[in-house]
Amino acid sequence: MIGDGVDDFIAALENETRRQIIKRLLETESYALEISRIVGVSQQAIMKHFDILERANLVIPVGVVPSPSGAPRKVYRPTGFSTLVIDYSRSFFDMKRYPLENGEEVEGGSIDELLERLRDVNSRLDSLMKEREKLISLKDSIIRRAKRLIEEDFPDPFTREVLTTYISSMDAETAAQELGLPVEIVRSMVGQYLGKHSD
Repeated sequence: MIGDGVDDFIAALENETRRQIIKRLLETESYALEISRIVGVSQQAIMKHFDILERANLVIPVGVVPSPSGAPRKVYRPTGFSTLVIDYSRSFFDMKRYPLENGEEVEGGSIDELLERLRDVNSRLDSLMKEREKLISLKDSIIRRAKRLIEEDFPDPFTREVLTTYISSMDAETAAQELGLPVEIVRSMVGQYLGKHSD
């Protein structure tokens, strides 16, 4: 499923300067002139980057600071925190953006204790990723086999395209969006040809 602002998110973060801006804002709220001095890019260019980041919901203005030489300066902070997952296999391509909820604040503990907890979290994330790799590989094999069966069973190219697009995501709305078709057509074809196997 490609959606939830993924295209804007990727477009905004593909630029090194915009990534530097985000990293800086993670440390402290700031404004264009201050960022331009740190990053080594003109204030005008930084303001254009802020516009792109704001459209992608990666920064928001949170106020202004006075300027001795003109209009007040708009101050920004980062927002829209999320995890982006891209699966690119032999049989399917999928991107999903998952918002990161504000977790509970970690309180107390020495730096040694916090680093130990961080090592544990990183280790658990690595284990989850290894398990995910196995599941994605299995999903890839299942989809490839299902697509072969569809190719054998349905000689009509249009039907094959709708059904194979559907099984890549198992979601009629996503398939309809990818194919540029009304979702009702996809649902009808999936219901007709895949029956009880559909969503």
